[in-house]
Amino acid sequence: MYFDNKNNAECCGCTACKSVCPKATISMKKDERGFMYPVINEDSCIDCSLCRKVCRFHRSEPWGNSVIAAYGMHHKNIIVKRTSRSGGAFYMFAEEILALGGSVYGAAFDSYLEVVHTKVVKLSELHKLQGSKYVQSKLGSSYAAVFNDLKKEEYVLFSGTACQVAGLLSFLEKKSCNTSKLITCDIVCQGVSSPELYSDYRKYLENKYGSKLKKFNFRDASRIGWEGHEESFQFVGNKKIYYSREYTNYYYYYLRPSCFECKYAGLHRPADFSLADFWGVKENYPDFADKNGNSLILVNTEKGKQFFEVAKKTGDTIEVVIYKCLQPRLKSPSAKPEGYESFWNEYKMNGYHFCIKKYGKESMKSKLVYTIKPIIRKFIKRI
Repeated sequence: MYFDNKNNAECCGCTACKSVCPKATISMKKDERGFMYPVINEDSCIDCSLCRKVCRFHRSEPWGNSVIAAYGMHHKNIIVKRTSRSGGAFYMFAEEILALGGSVYGAAFDSYLEVVHTKVVKLSELHKLQGSKYVQSKLGSSYAAVFNDLKKEEYVLFSGTACQVAGLLSFLEKKSCNTSKLITCDIVCQGVSSPELYSDYRKYLENKYGSKLKKFNFRDASRIGWEGHEESFQFVGNKKIYYSREYTNYYYYYLRPSCFECKYAGLHRPADFSLADFWGVKENYPDFADKNGNSLILVNTEKGKQFFEVAKKTGDTIEVVIYKCLQPRLKSPSAKPEGYESFWNEYKMNGYHFCIKKYGKESMKSKLVYTIKPIIRKFIKRI
């Protein structure tokens, strides 16, 4: 059973409870919407209560650090900037950890295009972790792997959503682990969507185009620039790149219930760093704005501040005033859209294809913008 009879909004799916269980009696089970929740096998449970003690998300008291400094950043390497979704801040931190002989954990595509947390130890593999993944990643045994790396006194960079980072830190605290060589990055996110519906979307594309997907990009900046948002995909045996905004258009209907009550959507963050698109850079810092991408880095801990001073050598940085960089998810969680429950009821009754046709419609204004903008960008490049 799902322990303590919690409602779904009280669980973010971080897997800290599963990871800390000394008898491996907790498993993560998928609900009818595709989100994973912990289930206890009561026959093997020893009632140690570690699973309840490690859970931070549902508690009323805050747990996080106040932002102590904020920076705009873009990587000095043009290739890194163009393959990143903002300015390459994550890459900058990751290459420093790898140079120290450490490991980097982040979200990557597996061979089936599922999004899973993956460990990288080589700079040549770091590209796997680049780019936005707008779906809840499968953490697997990542928490235990980080613990083992830290026990061996190796450097580790862990990147994920704020709730994933908070879950990791709580797990390591319960394990009495020395975290002096751990650096954490959380992303300023809108919320995490259902892996089940992401899987349904891939199947929908394969049926629509009659071919098997080989690549998927949640946010391709090549046509519209780093400020835009459209997905792209390719199929086996076909070099053509296709573009769409269907997944983006109904993204908020996909979100996990806990995302609408997120405890970390603000300026109290669990990680050493919080990373985001640099909103307002053109208006407030026009001389620093880079057409290839701009990152916002929030430094939340003194350890983070010290690490930033070392890692920043591969990036162009500028200290910024935090109130000039605020975006909605640094103020409050995403609002639950009207029709959220109706969407899921119709998904259960009528299936995915019905829902995408009904809820994935794009406004005429948006269609015009995403039709004209690539043409303008191509024209500007020629002159």
